Amino acid sequence: MTRFVKLFVGLLLSATLSSSYCGLHKVFLYNKSVASAQQEKQIVPIVSPFKSHFLFTFNKAMIDDDMGLQKRGVVAVERVRDAVLPNPLFEVHDLIEPAISQDEYEKDPYPFHVSQKIIFSHLQRYSNLISQPDTCFVYSHTHGVRNSFVPTEPWGGLMLDFDRTDMPHRGITVWPDYAQAVLQIPGETVVILVMSCFSGGFIDYLETIQEQWTDRSKEGRNFLVITSQNNALPSGPVRIKGEVINPFTYSVQHAFSGEADGFKGEKDGNVTIHEFIQYILETTQHHGPNAYPQVIGSFHPDHVLFSIPKNP
Repeated sequence: MTRFVKLFVGLLLSATLSSSYCGLHKVFLYNKSVASAQQEKQIVPIVSPFKSHFLFTFNKAMIDDDMGLQKRGVVAVERVRDAVLPNPLFEVHDLIEPAISQDEYEKDPYPFHVSQKIIFSHLQRYSNLISQPDTCFVYSHTHGVRNSFVPTEPWGGLMLDFDRTDMPHRGITVWPDYAQAVLQIPGETVVILVMSCFSGGFIDYLETIQEQWTDRSKEGRNFLVITSQNNALPSGPVRIKGEVINPFTYSVQHAFSGEADGFKGEKDGNVTIHEFIQYILETTQHHGPNAYPQVIGSFHPDHVLFSIPKNP
């Protein structure tokens, strides 16, 4: 029977993700304390008999953000993408919103416009093209708004549009809409990684629709969502090794590059769901003391997400 588990990080490191447990997991991490605009990149996923894993990664900043913040979003997507590219298992697609000033956008808004419509169209392509045995990762790096950001909107979500005039939900891609888009992705394993402020609101919404995904582990499938923060706090950058970067982005990048292999154990060339979760949660919190990444899903902890190439 599927069980629901809500634990602090101490329990996460023990029974929560033991090899004997499969089912529904929700974990809260607790502690004390490019520069010029470019044409929209077209992503055309290709079904290849040689590829079994897919990564789709995208960013979205706002034109009133300072250029440094916008560029960090670009770099974040590039870092995650570049960590995966050496792995021959993966087919990688990115959708990068370049840093752009208000003046540049007003001169020619369309070529730079990454929007909900564009993102959802690519997610729809994955739902049509990925086969049942495949593994799909989606990493997003955007602004987010909290649940009940206005009295008429119970759910928060992602900011994927510049021009929000007369759009539903005041132009926010609310969590119910994003959930619908990612839950339609087929495949044996689907992993959704969300870097945004207040991203834990996505976890809150997924709790209300458990019937749509809780049986995946019983069906031999895996559904996993990891967010960079809880539902109440922003998800800001920190300085790591001299670089300003979001600690969640740093953790995801290095998990993909192989550091999650054998985390708190012995390396064997494979990264399991257990190792992937543990590494991202602990590394994010280690570098970001104000970060409270969260997890929910229906999965088999010992399932191998991907193997690490011997000569990347």
